[in-house]
Amino acid sequence: MSGVTKPGDLEILLQMTEGQRRGWACAWCGEELDSGAEDIRRLEVYQGVHYVGTTLSACSRCLTAARTKRTPGRPSEGAGPK
Repeated sequence: MSGVTKPGDLEILLQMTEGQRRGWACAWCGEELDSGAEDIRRLEVYQGVHYVGTTLSACSRCLTAARTKRTPGRPSEGAGPK
């Protein structure tokens, strides 16, 4: 099975902590996920024939901030992965 990696997805994945990559921590703030966490994006990443993709999740605090168009602690910036 072959897949296509979108431009920038590998760079996003490489900048994340292990917890963020494995779904233990919020993709945006890095905090441990709580019961209100939700999946926010699927990264389909291939390095040659090796699949290294993941599903990114966000904590309830960051989801609330993203839905109101602000990042926690930084109201002037848009929400998004670090």
